[in-house]
Amino acid sequence: MRYSSRFFLYAPLLLLLVVAGFIGATWWKTASALESRLATLKGHQAGPGVTLDWRAANVSGFPFRLDVTFDGFSVKGAGAHGPFAWASDHFAVHALTYGAQKDVFEAAGQQHLAWTDAAGQSHVLDFLPGSLRASAIRNAGSLTRFDVDIVALNGKGLGIGRAQFHMRQGPDGKSIDLMAE
Repeated sequence: MRYSSRFFLYAPLLLLLVVAGFIGATWWKTASALESRLATLKGHQAGPGVTLDWRAANVSGFPFRLDVTFDGFSVKGAGAHGPFAWASDHFAVHALTYGAQKDVFEAAGQQHLAWTDAAGQSHVLDFLPGSLRASAIRNAGSLTRFDVDIVALNGKGLGIGRAQFHMRQGPDGKSIDLMAE
């Protein structure tokens, strides 16, 4: 069998290059939009009464993920009983650029947590986790599940082997199911 053209030889290669170019352009567009969003969020309110800030941020993860790593990350806000603050030496957010609407969060290094309780007393907790990870699942733009898992938490006068917190939207769509261990 003899072909008069090389179409069947070069067409698959050309198709592969077109698909790779499309994936690369899509990732670059999504990453650029994320960098712009981060620039507007830095030091400003991310939601009512909640401010995000960081020293440095780096976007990576090409081609199928978006990974943002922060140095000197902090969250400050107004809680029901008074102000709260959380600061982390290093913080990362990982998300897929396709498919599941799930984000994975990781914190490393020294953690600082400050809050005010119902009696109006201020509390501070400085700790170093062996592993601090969380995940959030979104559906149609709203949060449907949030999980936190901390392994080997060590702080002044505090040592926990493992702590977990899980929150999900109830089956009726209006309530919240909570579980802590």
